[in-house]
Amino acid sequence: MTRSISSWLPVYVLTGLMAGLAALIMATVDRDGAYAGEHNNWMTLGGLMVLFGATEVLSVHLHFTRNSHTFSLFEIPLTLGMFFAPTPLLLLAHVIGGGLVLAFHRRQPPVKLLFNVASFIITDGAAVLMFRAIAHHSGTLGSRSTLAAGASAMTATVLSATFVIVVISLVEQRWFDRQLLAGLVFGAVTALISTSLGLIAVAMISAYPSEAWLLLVPTIGLYLANHAYVNERRRHQGLEFLHDSTRLLHQTPELESALTELLSHARAAFRAGFAELVYVPGGHEQALHARADSAGLTAGTLRLDGSDLQALVERFEHEPLALHVGHELGDETLGPFLIARGLTDAVIAPLRDDGRTCGVMIVGNRLGDVARFDREDLVVLETLASNVTVALENGRLEHSLDQLRQLERKLTHQATHDALTGLANRTLFTESVTEALANASADGSTVAVLFIDLDDFKTVNDSLGHAAGDDLLVILGRRLGHALPRGGLAARLGGDEFAVVLREASDAHDAHHVAHVLLEAVSAPVSLVGRSVPVNASIGVAVAARGQTTAEVLRNADTAMYAAKGRGKHCVAMFEASLHEAAVHRYNLTFELNRAITNREFVVHYQPIIDLARGTVVGAEALVRWEHPTLGLLMPGAFIPIAEESGAIMAIGRVVLDEVCRYLTTVEPTASDGSPLYVSVNLSARDLMESALPGDIRRTLDTYRVPPSQLVFEVTEGLMITDPEVAVTSLRKLKELGVRIALDDFGTGYSSLSQLYQLPVDILKIAQPFVDDMIRTDEDQPSFVETIVQIGHTLRLLTVAEGIEHGFQADRLDALGCQLGQGYHFARPMPEAAFTEWLAAPPTFTVNGRTATS
Repeated sequence: MTRSISSWLPVYVLTGLMAGLAALIMATVDRDGAYAGEHNNWMTLGGLMVLFGATEVLSVHLHFTRNSHTFSLFEIPLTLGMFFAPTPLLLLAHVIGGGLVLAFHRRQPPVKLLFNVASFIITDGAAVLMFRAIAHHSGTLGSRSTLAAGASAMTATVLSATFVIVVISLVEQRWFDRQLLAGLVFGAVTALISTSLGLIAVAMISAYPSEAWLLLVPTIGLYLANHAYVNERRRHQGLEFLHDSTRLLHQTPELESALTELLSHARAAFRAGFAELVYVPGGHEQALHARADSAGLTAGTLRLDGSDLQALVERFEHEPLALHVGHELGDETLGPFLIARGLTDAVIAPLRDDGRTCGVMIVGNRLGDVARFDREDLVVLETLASNVTVALENGRLEHSLDQLRQLERKLTHQATHDALTGLANRTLFTESVTEALANASADGSTVAVLFIDLDDFKTVNDSLGHAAGDDLLVILGRRLGHALPRGGLAARLGGDEFAVVLREASDAHDAHHVAHVLLEAVSAPVSLVGRSVPVNASIGVAVAARGQTTAEVLRNADTAMYAAKGRGKHCVAMFEASLHEAAVHRYNLTFELNRAITNREFVVHYQPIIDLARGTVVGAEALVRWEHPTLGLLMPGAFIPIAEESGAIMAIGRVVLDEVCRYLTTVEPTASDGSPLYVSVNLSARDLMESALPGDIRRTLDTYRVPPSQLVFEVTEGLMITDPEVAVTSLRKLKELGVRIALDDFGTGYSSLSQLYQLPVDILKIAQPFVDDMIRTDEDQPSFVETIVQIGHTLRLLTVAEGIEHGFQADRLDALGCQLGQGYHFARPMPEAAFTEWLAAPPTFTVNGRTATS
């Protein structure tokens, strides 16, 4: 697992302190020193740089868990430098020679490079101070200077090793580690031998400079001895790792736990940042997969089809030997694999069983000073892969296969069923329809598909929350499952869309009957968050014809469902050929709406609103029309539902508002009776949900300098019922602007008087169906219109009757106390120019025997 930043913070602090101390040493060190004779400083600097660099290149590494301690025999050039070089030159040679090797040969990261360079300066500075304290600034070889050199080299070695031990302990969070202490002892012994060689080199250079090359023999011998020791120790660690890995595989009861522990163990042993294993049991499509990296440990199953792991496994069918990869990005298999995992260096070994490649094991991204894996790592990983294969095949295979079968069944169910409702999902439903159509072709049976969409489901989510919406979907899914006939399959296609396939329907009549049964089953109210919520749905039915494809049947059912919504919702619609043509037309109009908005193809017609008692024009309702370039003038019913579904309704509403405010600046601002002429504009449910609406209205009013009192915004009663809290909040914000609010189609939403009392409305608009009923209602019988008018009077609200087509309707409405009216009896909706002309010379009409001029 990746260590937290807080665990690395002490390391960064220690490195910063060391860098500061090193900088202080470099700035304050004196330029004289205990060195013998006068030498060419440039030659001395170059020679020491080469020696320090060589000791770093030929260094040996002792590894501790994921970190390593490096022994570089730097005591040899250090001893020579104390005798033959000024202190600043000695420090500079170590910094440049060793630093270049660390930066470009070992490719150390910046923080580690800074730590090591600072360590060079501090340890070398401490060694020089020790040398001067004992040798008393004597740069000549003698017993005192020999003792001083040994003590100085030991000081530098112990100090350097101490720094490393502190850092490793901070990272590993372990302060007492016998392996680390053993490394310190090993370093001390190496330092004594290296210092002795350095002193011999000083003596030979002083007395026999031409024979100094003979020192290469014992120096190389010491390096080879150290290297042999380290390799032997590494092989011993490798054997311990293989033993522990085998024990893990056999003793850990759970297979997934065993694999994750094994990979975590492998990352530590190989000092790697990444480990991965994939194992494919014979005859199975599912593979066991485990991975350990900086993101954590994961284990489970996966399908290999088409993946880079499958390509890697197949590659080892032809190349069964382990690979060391690092720069093979051009390889068509290894390149994408390395890049996808962020690997720069890796060893990969195949899992082989009876001559078959059944998986691979990968270890990559070496940590520490040694940047690349080597042959020894490859051998250990290959042996480990063999042990893993044996462990999986012997005694654990049956258990793993059981796990695979259970996981496969679980994954299959998850892949074919909706997680929320437990019904079939779109994938399984489509497959079932395809299978049913194939069987129908063979045995002549009838297949029917039903699409079920909840009406106004978004309102439930917006008002009660998505959790309540999910609860509603679960309940409806359960109801569908219980109401299904034999041979039916219910599915949730997504959102609030459900579907049913009837595989044993007798004919279209039978499918229509089942659709009504399902509609009744889902329509009972549901209790959500303490409220009784009505449920309505629209169902489209498509009976498959001979030779039809799955896509065609599903499309037909979807088309029929939209037809049901267009017929007023909460009903069943059977697919007919004409519906498809209408759907194509609807589809085309959806894409033409944005163009129409941009090209200003929407125009406003105005229908006058009359004061019934005075016979005067008091205002008008703004009604939008679409001047389609090819279809001509389209009425709202042809495009408003499409605009509401697509979201274009808000942009259309802004166009209408802008046109109305512009128009109000071009006509006489007062009605014929001297009162302000107002225009009512319709707002959609989406408009009220838009928080930016009040600001948009305010800016439009300010732009055209229209008084807010000349605007009335009409909202439908249905919105008040479905989401009263949102409606009240939005309407109050509009009222603060100074505009008035009209409740349109009042009486059709079945709102209660208490709800109406709480709404911030000024006008009640009586729906046309109630006005039409006045034709069929005896004049002596009280009508529903009379009740609405009385409610308006009680609440001190204006009442406006819509759809007045006959004079006696106007008479009776006036007699009942209805103040305002509109309809064909007075005037049809007119374009802007015609309405302006009409206002200039209005016709005359009679209300209750009174002839008035509007």
